Amino acid sequence: MKIITCKYAVSPAMGIILMLAVTVFLSVLVHSAADVPQLRTPLFTVLESSDKIVPHRTGLYRDSQIVKITSLGGDDIPVSNLEVEVSVYRNDRLLVSETCRGFPVKKFGDAECGGDDLLDKGYLGYDVLGELHADGDGILTAGEFVGFRIKAGSGGIQLKSGDRISVVVVDMNSGLVVARIDRTVR
Repeated sequence: MKIITCKYAVSPAMGIILMLAVTVFLSVLVHSAADVPQLRTPLFTVLESSDKIVPHRTGLYRDSQIVKITSLGGDDIPVSNLEVEVSVYRNDRLLVSETCRGFPVKKFGDAECGGDDLLDKGYLGYDVLGELHADGDGILTAGEFVGFRIKAGSGGIQLKSGDRISVVVVDMNSGLVVARIDRTVR
């Protein structure tokens, strides 16, 4: 009987460590594959705000400081998945900011909002809220809009020419920003 010797032999402990590493790798691979169907593709849509934002003046009542965002095309968006963050800047300094979700609603006061009390929480109807309103079908499609009013009365802010309104629309399913819109008050 001939004894074979090799100076590059692997010890049994290394073999066990290698088998353990392969087992962990395979279990991670199988577990990650099981979560693949739960991944959601991000929404793609084009949103814009083309209407002029009118600062509040005496006699305008609730017809001023309205922001409407129109879908120009892309994926249909269920408004129940939207989070809307509105910020007002004056001289490049943040004045107020509020984030809302929980749409559709009869009035903005029914939405879940946090931050400064910036948005008009009264009943503004479908004409202002668009698809965020409960009278809509709850889906923002091409040609439709979502809107809100920045309140000017008690506790609100009276917009001035040059103020910048920044609106960030987020898809809560994917956590990604659908649109970032900046408008300057004229």
